[in-house]
Amino acid sequence: ISDCNGAIVLCGDLYTETQASLNAGNVIEATGACNQGVEQNSVWYTFTVQADGNLSFILDPLNDVDDYDWGLFNITTGGCAGLGTTSPEVECNSYGDFSFNGPTGISSANGGAGTSNGPGTAFGPPFNADLPVVVGQTYALVVMNWSNSLEGYTIDFGQSTASLYDQVPPVPISATTDCSNLTVILTFSEPIVGTSVQPTDFTVTGPSGTITVQSVTANNPTMAD
Repeated sequence: ISDCNGAIVLCGDLYTETQASLNAGNVIEATGACNQGVEQNSVWYTFTVQADGNLSFILDPLNDVDDYDWGLFNITTGGCAGLGTTSPEVECNSYGDFSFNGPTGISSANGGAGTSNGPGTAFGPPFNADLPVVVGQTYALVVMNWSNSLEGYTIDFGQSTASLYDQVPPVPISATTDCSNLTVILTFSEPIVGTSVQPTDFTVTGPSGTITVQSVTANNPTMAD
């Protein structure tokens, strides 16, 4: 999760990170001009816009002294490989000081202005202006833990007027059987993000009753559950 390719896929308005990262992953990546190109103690998140509107989020440290900076990239065309080039930076904020930092993020309602604020106590405020987004765009958000804190933070996207994640669950759309090899190829309506796929995830029932599933193989193990 400290590399864009391993980013956490958002599936709700509120995400809680109870133990912030203390590494920058396997690949040092662009993090935004306001972060001066430095990646430190990073966690990446990604989402694809489902309906037009404004993007807004509040990143709130569990300890207000802690300093969390962030950068947001449009990776629709260039993916993670194009961060900073074909996947341009669209928002960045590294405003903060050594004694108190508190919440940051994108929120016009909280006094947000501009698209690139910081670094340090110069060039604030701690919030950027709301960002208009359109359906089909995919974004990657990097959050960096400059205080080396283990206390974590929350990210709340509830102020957004745009729909930022798919709320329709995937369903099976086809099942191709091969009786000679005792196999079934099951296809879902969309990729499913998960950490593993197990025989116990499936139930097969035939004329003689329940059939025990011996093994399961995902076409793409990083994108199936």
